[in-house]
Amino acid sequence: MSKKTTNLIILLAWPLVASLVSFLIGANMLTSTLLFLGIPCLYLVVTQKERVNIKKVLVFSLVIVAPVITVVDYIVHLNNQWFVNSMFSYKLFSLVPFEDYLWAFLIACFIILFYEYFFDHHNTYKIWGRRMTQLAILFGSLLAIFLVLYQWFHYLLYIPYFYFWFGCVLVVIPLLLEFVRRPSLIVKIFPTAAYFFFFSFIYELTALRLGQWVFPGTQYIGWVSILGVGFPFEELFFWFVLFATAVLCYYEFFDDDEK
Repeated sequence: MSKKTTNLIILLAWPLVASLVSFLIGANMLTSTLLFLGIPCLYLVVTQKERVNIKKVLVFSLVIVAPVITVVDYIVHLNNQWFVNSMFSYKLFSLVPFEDYLWAFLIACFIILFYEYFFDHHNTYKIWGRRMTQLAILFGSLLAIFLVLYQWFHYLLYIPYFYFWFGCVLVVIPLLLEFVRRPSLIVKIFPTAAYFFFFSFIYELTALRLGQWVFPGTQYIGWVSILGVGFPFEELFFWFVLFATAVLCYYEFFDDDEK
C-alpha cells in the first residue's frame, strides 16, 4: 500500500474518530475545531512539508478568512440565522466569536492542503502575486464597506435570507465563473469536494448534537432533518456541497496556476 493511500485512509477515518472523541468528552466548539481540523492540518503539514509551500497556504487562508468571516459572521448572527455557543465572553462587534475565525482559517488550510497533497501535483513557490493583491483589495473593500454600514447605516445590515444571498454571491457565482474559464478544473477538484462533503456531514451532525452551534431563525429557503437533527437547506448546499469547491476556485484563480 502506497504512502498516499495510507494517508487517504487515515483522513477518511479521522472525522469519525474526531466525532467519537467529541462525544466522549462532551467537546465544545473550540475543542472540536482542533480535533476535526487542527490535527489533520498538522498531519498534512508534516506529511507534505517538502512538496507544498506551507507559507503560501497560510497566507492565502488568512487573506480570505479575516475579512469574510468578520462580515458574514456578524450579519448572520445579527439576523439570527446562526448562533455559536462560544466559550469566550468577548466577541468582536459583540457578535462574532473567536472560534469562528479559527474554524474558518483551519478549514481553508485543510481543504487546500488536502487538494495539494492528493490532486495538485506541482509546487508553486511564489507566495504573493498580482492576483493575490487583487483578492486582498477585493475582500479589504468588502470589510471597509461593512465597517461604514456598521458605524452609520446599521439598519442596512438586517438582510432577509442573508445566508442564501451571501452563498449565491460569494460561493456560487465565483465557482461558476471559474469553471466556465477552466472547465478542466471540475474533474480535478471534484474528489476533494467529495471528501469534504463526507467530512462536513460528520462534523455538522456532531456539532449540532453537542449544541456547538444552532440555527435559531426562520429565514431559510428550506430545512433538512436527518438522524434527529435539523439544519437549513443553505447549510447543505453551500457548506456540504459547494464550500470546498469554492475555496479551491478562489485558490486556483488568485494564488495558483489554474492547471
